[in-house]
Amino acid sequence: MNYLSASIAGIDPGGVSVRLPGDAAVRADFRPEGLRTGQGVTLGIRPEHLALADNGQLRGEVLVAERLGGLTFLHVRSEGSDLLTVQADGNTPARVHDRVGIRVDDGHCHLFTEADEAVPHASRHPLADEDSPAARRTSPTSRQMVKEAQ
Repeated sequence: MNYLSASIAGIDPGGVSVRLPGDAAVRADFRPEGLRTGQGVTLGIRPEHLALADNGQLRGEVLVAERLGGLTFLHVRSEGSDLLTVQADGNTPARVHDRVGIRVDDGHCHLFTEADEAVPHASRHPLADEDSPAARRTSPTSRQMVKEAQ
């Protein structure tokens, strides 16, 4: 998980706007209770939810390019000096010392307060709620399959 130092830029009924290093912003559907404009927060985002993009919210320098065949992990020092890991396609042309733009997928962000408490999302993924019909297992578990095979 990548962790970015950030602050709350705005709060309204549509969600929370988070100011990132370099003065860019991400808007996401977090519950605003207990948050205030200007408050310091940490934005968490996994490498697979960052993408190289010329018009990305962040910019930085590639320090390491780990080429692993079908994918490449780029370790990037952002302009805000946070170190980020970006999962890119294995054929990405990015090289060490390249300046790259990074787009943040705001639908997959996590937000943490200064006290390291997770800020809940306004809506939950249907699989996160065990009472949801979508969360019910429709195929047997591996344990059930082993038991049936005996």
